[in-house]
Amino acid sequence: MCYHILMIGALLGDIIGAPYEYSPCKDKNFELFPKKTRGMTDDSYMTIAVFSALKKCRGDYTDLEKVAAEELAKWGNRYPNADYGNNFSKWLAENKNE
Repeated sequence: MCYHILMIGALLGDIIGAPYEYSPCKDKNFELFPKKTRGMTDDSYMTIAVFSALKKCRGDYTDLEKVAAEELAKWGNRYPNADYGNNFSKWLAENKNE
């Protein structure tokens, strides 16, 4: 299975769904990329971080917690304005050197 294809699907789902997060659309005929689409979100970056951590572990998940924290800090600090929640933003500020 090509996990990169699954990642593309997850990221597209996040980007397409983001404009409708606080104003759900029940119509199946909706605009995929309305003008208010802003691109990748905090969920997109964190999905990439988790995928990267899993990939780095190469099936041995002994250090997954440590590797995942490193990747979350790396990606979160790379994109600091991605509208993270307050607690995660505080955690990121404490983990800037990752």
